[in-house]
Amino acid sequence: KLQFLYLIGGRAGIMLRAFRGTAAAVRRRAPAAAWATRRWGVRVPEEGEVELGGVRCRVATPADPELVPIHSYLPDDQETLGQLRWMMQKWNLGQDMYLLGPPGPKRRWLAFKFCHSLMKEVEYLALSRDTTEADIKQRREIRDGSLTFVDQPAVRAAVHGRVLLLDGVERVERNVLPIINNLLENREMSLEDGRFLTNPARYAELQKEHSEDELRAMGLIPVSPHFRVISLGLPVPRYEGVPLDPPLRSRFQCLDVTSTSLGMMLAKVKATAPRLKEVDAETLVGFLSGKLAAEEGGTDQDREQHFPDVLEEDLMRWAASANAFPEDPLVESLRRVYPYHIMADSKVDGGASRKFMTSVLTRYSLHDPDFSENSPVRRTQSVYSLAGIAPDAAPRQALLSFASGKGTTEAYPCGCGEADPDNWGAPEDLLQTPTFKSDLANMMKDHCLGRHLCIVGPRGCGKSALASAFARMLGYSDKLSVVHCHWDMSSRDLLQRRVTEENGNTTWQAAVLTDAAVHGRVVVLDGVDKFPPGVLASLGRLFVDGEVTLYDGTILRCSEDYQTLLEDGFTREELTAKGVLEVHPAFRIIALAHTAADSEDAKSWVEGEVQHFFAFHKVTTPHVHELHALLKHANPHQAVADKILKLHTSLAAAHEGDSAVPVMSLRQLLRLAKGSPDLSYLHAAVSDVLLVDLMPQFAADRVNAIIESIPIEDTRTGASELTVQKTEGTLSIGATKANILPLRNPEDAALIPSIVFHDNPEHLESLRKLLHDLNGTDHVLMIGKQGVGKNRLVDRLLQLLERPRQYVQLHRDSTVASLTVRPEVVEGKLVWEDAPLVKAARSGHILVVDEIDKAPLEVVGVLKGLIEDRDLLLSDGRRVVDKLKPDGWSEAEGAIEIHPDFRLIALANVPGFPFLGNDFFAACGDLFRCHLIDNPTKASALEVLQQYGPSVPVHVLNTMVDAFDELQQHVAEGLLAYPYSLRELVAVVKHLEAFPDDGLVTALKNVFNFDTYDAHSKELIEGVFESHGIPLSGKARQVHQLALVPAIPLPPPEVLLKYALGAAESARGRVVVTVSAPDVKTYQWPHSPAVDARVMEGRDEGRFDERLYSLPVPGVVRALAATPDNALHALVEVDGTAALMTWHGKNLYAPVFNRPCSLDHGNSRLLKLDLPLRDERDSPAAGYTLHAFGGSNTVAVVGTASPVVLLVDPKQRTGAYYAPQILRRYAPQTSSPDEFSLPQLLEDGGGAAKPWKRGLFAAFSGSASNAAAPVRQDTSAYRHGRIVLYDEEEVVVYDHATTAWLTFALEGAELGASIRAVRTLSKEALLITTETGVFIAQFAPGNAVPTIAELTQTEGGALELDNADWAQEAPCSAEYPRGGFVPSHGALIWGEVQGDGDAGTVVARRRPDGVPGRPLTAGQECGAAGWGK
Repeated sequence: KLQFLYLIGGRAGIMLRAFRGTAAAVRRRAPAAAWATRRWGVRVPEEGEVELGGVRCRVATPADPELVPIHSYLPDDQETLGQLRWMMQKWNLGQDMYLLGPPGPKRRWLAFKFCHSLMKEVEYLALSRDTTEADIKQRREIRDGSLTFVDQPAVRAAVHGRVLLLDGVERVERNVLPIINNLLENREMSLEDGRFLTNPARYAELQKEHSEDELRAMGLIPVSPHFRVISLGLPVPRYEGVPLDPPLRSRFQCLDVTSTSLGMMLAKVKATAPRLKEVDAETLVGFLSGKLAAEEGGTDQDREQHFPDVLEEDLMRWAASANAFPEDPLVESLRRVYPYHIMADSKVDGGASRKFMTSVLTRYSLHDPDFSENSPVRRTQSVYSLAGIAPDAAPRQALLSFASGKGTTEAYPCGCGEADPDNWGAPEDLLQTPTFKSDLANMMKDHCLGRHLCIVGPRGCGKSALASAFARMLGYSDKLSVVHCHWDMSSRDLLQRRVTEENGNTTWQAAVLTDAAVHGRVVVLDGVDKFPPGVLASLGRLFVDGEVTLYDGTILRCSEDYQTLLEDGFTREELTAKGVLEVHPAFRIIALAHTAADSEDAKSWVEGEVQHFFAFHKVTTPHVHELHALLKHANPHQAVADKILKLHTSLAAAHEGDSAVPVMSLRQLLRLAKGSPDLSYLHAAVSDVLLVDLMPQFAADRVNAIIESIPIEDTRTGASELTVQKTEGTLSIGATKANILPLRNPEDAALIPSIVFHDNPEHLESLRKLLHDLNGTDHVLMIGKQGVGKNRLVDRLLQLLERPRQYVQLHRDSTVASLTVRPEVVEGKLVWEDAPLVKAARSGHILVVDEIDKAPLEVVGVLKGLIEDRDLLLSDGRRVVDKLKPDGWSEAEGAIEIHPDFRLIALANVPGFPFLGNDFFAACGDLFRCHLIDNPTKASALEVLQQYGPSVPVHVLNTMVDAFDELQQHVAEGLLAYPYSLRELVAVVKHLEAFPDDGLVTALKNVFNFDTYDAHSKELIEGVFESHGIPLSGKARQVHQLALVPAIPLPPPEVLLKYALGAAESARGRVVVTVSAPDVKTYQWPHSPAVDARVMEGRDEGRFDERLYSLPVPGVVRALAATPDNALHALVEVDGTAALMTWHGKNLYAPVFNRPCSLDHGNSRLLKLDLPLRDERDSPAAGYTLHAFGGSNTVAVVGTASPVVLLVDPKQRTGAYYAPQILRRYAPQTSSPDEFSLPQLLEDGGGAAKPWKRGLFAAFSGSASNAAAPVRQDTSAYRHGRIVLYDEEEVVVYDHATTAWLTFALEGAELGASIRAVRTLSKEALLITTETGVFIAQFAPGNAVPTIAELTQTEGGALELDNADWAQEAPCSAEYPRGGFVPSHGALIWGEVQGDGDAGTVVARRRPDGVPGRPLTAGQECGAAGWGK
């Protein structure tokens, strides 16, 4: 029988007749019926039709009634009826519809209600970013060895006259949906199997000329005239997603599915929550209206900072919670249905959004102190506590009792697991704190209301423990399914996966969500915040409605609709044959997610469509007293728990002021407590948990200071006493022992590492610690730079333990599937081969995961399931579980039991440059026992090298160890990027051992040739090795013997000076110093006791404390210089011109950089030099250098591309500040083509300007096109207090002491060729090199004209000059300035001045031998002592 339901709306002309019946009933036409009402004057429609506001639609006769929607969540109010009337209009016009609106299920419910009213079959397709053409049109399948095509929703709907419902158009890629454009416009589509969907009108015309069989043979398939498309989408922009493609948009008619009016909403709230007080119901609706009103009028940018809309569905869920548990504060229920406290964590707006939401809550008396004050510890608890759990009379159902603090009790039924009720309950070893019990009670309350759960909290806070306790207490734990989410997952991985049967046919197999939904189990989605956008949203129908359409066409119906189908006459066998399955009412999803601080993009998953999927529960840091109880439960030693708690609170307080200071998670604190049997182990455990050496220096110093202040002392013994002893069945390293397990399989012997390892004290200590951890139940993470021996240590330990090893090396392209199982095609079938991870877990081997920091974090994050949860779902549907139980997972279900001897050792490089891997320690480090492996000490390194190179001399090995140690210090200081390690040293020693004739330089070049093209690194490395006597800068020959010269010890020290510091004379403010050298002299200078006490107290002036100062500048630094007064000077480009900045320091260890100097940010004082640093094309113009005079605090700015010389005193006192002052400015006033006059630069005796030749300053200024080569400067002159500029013809000398400029021209007659180089030997002498000779220009006291003498060549051989700085030996006597001129790195030229002060010659002699310390054998007027130095 047909059942008629007549509904008359509140407005005239609105009437609805809805139909529902069994498959048999709807196939026959009902007898005529009439119904009329005079009040509305509406004509009664014929039977089998629906009329709504004058719009008629015929009711269909479905061929497959199971595809007709049954349950409708929308009431028959005026708003809904009006929207249905619009849809009926579009149906009659043959137009496709687009339902647009905010997130939520209302658009989907409206479409289902429309199809239910007209008895239309629905093909539902949830769209996502993974949707392809094969999901819409046809999918290829293999059947009996042949390729076939299976129609998908779009084709099935078009052929059978169904409604194609596309849900989530904004989630699909932009160029996917246009494949249905022609189907929408012309009702035509070409299919992959060669058929062609034809417009029904055109097909009717063809039927007049061809038979049905002929048309079918031509591949023409008519599209049903009843085919329609209804698309559901969000408005983009405003919400995230892909905008509609214009051709696609033009083919739809759009309806804005707006929200319900506030009056209707209040009525719905009262109907949903009859126990709710009137004022509370008004508060619920008022909060929604108040939030919307507060956001109106804002810009798009303002709305982004606001919270997402409160949906009508959220309001109904809020009302249901308040009705079920009336004693709970309204804000407590609101936090679970509308997670504003979680959304606020993802907004980076300085707290503006938090203040906004607080104001809205306060306006409606919804006080939430935890949210407004952003407290890390929850201070409010639930009013209701869980009073009892008992099995109910119905199967798979439990009865939960909740007691409030006011004495009332609420009891509600809920779904439960398959386990025996006698085994229900939390684990015995689980300590439930009050906060834990409150969170668990709130989860139980939402479970009774039929909601899925989401637990949000920081890493290691106990989310997994909370989910596990929930499952255990309700009997779900035996077959609890845990899915570790990652970025590469899609909804297909959760619902169905493709498999190959034994005969080669491809088919679909139920995935974890589908299997759990059918059997009524709990699924834990660990890390839903890692899902790509749209994955969770595409599962919205399952989360909200409890229904889903699978990829093979199977439909999962909610229990209520499934029971309706049974009542309508279907049997379970018939429904199963039609692909309709029931979703068990006990099915639940528990999602685990990180907070915004730990999640890469918290906003993308918690807002939008997802916010109404779950009841949200935020886990916070336990209270101090709860944390102390947890620590004592993990470690009964009171002193250990007290120190760990004090360490946690101190680190948390320091973290608030400095985010670089880490905060330990609850997982780390408990691991620390369990790993410290007593106080003697605590320091080592803290070091392993925090890894202070990986922190920035300032953070490490602060953490070390906190550890010392507690105090946590290091009582570990040294590693030098350790020995390895291996007896039958036992391995001992020091006091640590472990059993050597027998091999279970003889083939496993091939998996035991066999290496050559040389023991040393440091590596033995690392092996002892590894042995201790592997002997327990912990997994190990080893972090270190490359080449420090991580792999060697692991292989050595496994070799000693005789343990088989499974090895896997990760990389950028590693995936979760490749980490667990590998697909292979065997005899035409797709089979899954176990990866080393699965093999090791099954067989009890040691799994070594190398380069774990190179794989994406979402890939290695799944290891949490294997390590902590001991539950890992594989790509082929099997799962790795802790234990196989009679009532739990079995081998028949594809379960693999984790062997108790299985251990995992992960190897990772340190995070950051130059390794550029992921920060695995920050992401997953709290899951492991961590060990930091660093370069060995010098003694350990030398011991290892002696094993690899026994014939290499020890002093050579020592020298290389010292050099590499210095290189590693440069790496720590940031001067070198590549971290040189023991691996490179071993490679050099191996080469020397095998090919001793190649020499040390050749062997070292094999390592350092990588740095050949990096000038900075090359210079620094060569300098380090040259300081150790290894000339790495020279070109190595193919066969080059090099031996280090034996060290010559220095003679005993000779006392040259004695001084005594006398008492300060307070009246004169001076301190007295008495010096004897050998004459006794007394000096005095002003003394400030207060300053000296502050600077010197408690400091070691001989220690470099690695302090780093950041000095802000308003432009680009072009040059730097330092003066003896501990001042730093910078030549800065500001707006294209030069400026000078100066920072003064009190001393090397306490620089006062905040004293107002040349730049004060408050008053913006800056010495501008008015020198252009940009050319006409606004390109950087080089040519200005900055130098400091030796023995003076004055700096010089010299232009090599323009004739400018500035002398600046950076520390002129101006009132209360230091400000730089320009002492002198030398620059041309005229620039004639013939001569270049510098009246300020040179003056003759009468003060008249002296003309200069074109040679030097014409090139200096660049004013003449035929100028000589550019001017150059002698940088070695500044330390002698002079400026020396020269070109090919002239030399200009400025003496800073006398402020006089000297010049002399060296004509061709004097020098015989052009000038090549000028070097300042002292204040009295210049060394001038020309094309043909070498000259000495010597200035006598009081004489501005130098005496020029040529260095003659004696005893054969040519004189060679290099670019080294030159120094002058002390003169032999005060009367005649005689001496030898030597470079800084060894003597090349020896000479003496012969003659009087007015004229003389210089005689140069070559060294007769190359042995240092030997005097000359001829021309020694000054004596051997003077020449031998």
